[in-house]
Amino acid sequence: MLRRDRQRDNAHAEADAQHREALAVANEQRQAIAAQNAAQLLELLQRNTELTELTQKLTVRVETLTVELHEKLLQKDSKP
Repeated sequence: MLRRDRQRDNAHAEADAQHREALAVANEQRQAIAAQNAAQLLELLQRNTELTELTQKLTVRVETLTVELHEKLLQKDSKP
């Protein structure tokens, strides 16, 4: 009976060790995925910032051209 108890305890200890190892591996995988996701998010934010800056520049350029065109049209209409 004592031998059976030891065998059972050893089996439980082995199963527990395997479970802890599986949890550790899963945790490492989750951390690697999280780091990869964080890097991708940073890259997307940087690209978004670049696109926002480009949009701002283009908006200013369109506004400038619109004002210039409007002024030229007004000058043309005011000439006899």
